[in-house]
Amino acid sequence: QFVLEGTNVTLNGTNSSDPNQDVLLFSWKQISNAIPITLSDPTIPLLNFTAPLINTNKEEFLFELTVDDQNGHKAEDIIKVTVTNINQKPSADAGIDQNANENTLVTLSAVASSDADGDTLSYQWKQTGGPNQVALQNANSIQSTFQAMDLAENNPAVFTFELTISDPYQLSDNDMVSITVQNINGNPITFITGVEQADENDIVYYQASSSDPDADELSYLWQQIGGNYLATITNPNEEITAITMPNIPKNETVYITLKVTVTDGYGGIVNDT
Repeated sequence: QFVLEGTNVTLNGTNSSDPNQDVLLFSWKQISNAIPITLSDPTIPLLNFTAPLINTNKEEFLFELTVDDQNGHKAEDIIKVTVTNINQKPSADAGIDQNANENTLVTLSAVASSDADGDTLSYQWKQTGGPNQVALQNANSIQSTFQAMDLAENNPAVFTFELTISDPYQLSDNDMVSITVQNINGNPITFITGVEQADENDIVYYQASSSDPDADELSYLWQQIGGNYLATITNPNEEITAITMPNIPKNETVYITLKVTVTDGYGGIVNDT
């Protein structure tokens, strides 16, 4: 017989006969191939089984039928069943969705993909979404990598990729994976600009010249942290503040220390004095 894998196979011994019309006993057994086949009841003349799934183009199985007339006489016959492979579609697995920090190397892996026939697979990765196009390395390999971009803002960015795997017989499968790239918040940078000497009661302007690597909106706090006389700080929460110098005793020189604290709202903080 010639059958396809996964289909029903019938072994038929009903044409066996005995010239004396004796009642015959039947016994089936598999006598070739390392792939075992379970015969549900090998003692009946007509039995069925499901052809096994195979990894080669075809496999041959030999079965021997023995009939016994219960009077000391037996006869054997052999049947060959050839099972032909039906090519199975491969199964693509692009891995679980990932989180990654900006400026790190991300690996896309298809190692969990499989093929029921054991065929050699080809791989193709391509980007299907994201705020920017990334440079995929080894896009035709089971594993591909790319460098997560530097994010200008604190919001995460989601990149999507499609994996296509193909067997040599034009069957393919696809899977998707998402990579969420997280921003690593950087501290702002600031330095105070303004005069370092003034007269009493003068109004002096100071600026916290600042920048933020993530382009975050910055907050400011001006404070006097040194000096025996208090200056008046106007607009203490602005980038530019006005300081009214204190009234001091005649012929006395005093020193006043100012500090500005700059925060980005995401935990980044910096001071200058």
